Amino acid sequence: ATASVSSVDSTVASVTASKAATDAGPGQTFNMTQGVDAIVGTVGDDAINSFVDGGVSTFNALDTVDGAGGTDTLTILGADLDSITEANVTNVEKLVVQSTAAGSVDLSLITGVTSITAQNDSNAATYNNIAAGTALSALGQAAVTTTFNFGASVWSGASDAVTLNLNAALGRIDITGSVATTNALETLTINSTGALSTLTTLTNIAG
Repeated sequence: ATASVSSVDSTVASVTASKAATDAGPGQTFNMTQGVDAIVGTVGDDAINSFVDGGVSTFNALDTVDGAGGTDTLTILGADLDSITEANVTNVEKLVVQSTAAGSVDLSLITGVTSITAQNDSNAATYNNIAAGTALSALGQAAVTTTFNFGASVWSGASDAVTLNLNAALGRIDITGSVATTNALETLTINSTGALSTLTTLTNIAG
């Protein structure tokens, strides 16, 4: 709230923005169940968590998640990516997934994602149709392949850039474009923090 008030000046717009930030608050935490969940977030920064309960993931194909306002984080642990119904997930900005079965997810069907974290993957995972400007992270990756596949024509300019964050990543990472193009990725920034990361392969493929 202090930061919101400090940004107020003589303009109506600054007052409106400050009120919106104050009203948003810190958000809420939602824990998913093995039943059918229909989660609608708040105007704040919500945390929506799916995990393994009794050997079964609490995220299933019938669940719906709407992060609503704020910068929301959806964490799916112990996931089979093919079991995620992408169109049922909206207004989620940060996606954190632990892949335990080989599969893929289509990011073009999930609105709002600006950050993807592959966390403690024990099986191959593919993230397709990633939007421009999406930050990528691989944390605790086993000796498996994680593929980050950007959408059609995302790398069409002369200054395309991607940021990859690593922490204890030990497998292979492919960063690709989904269609053939004369332009490739010009800048790849790698930030390695925490435990040592030793990638077996890092591939940047255009097309």
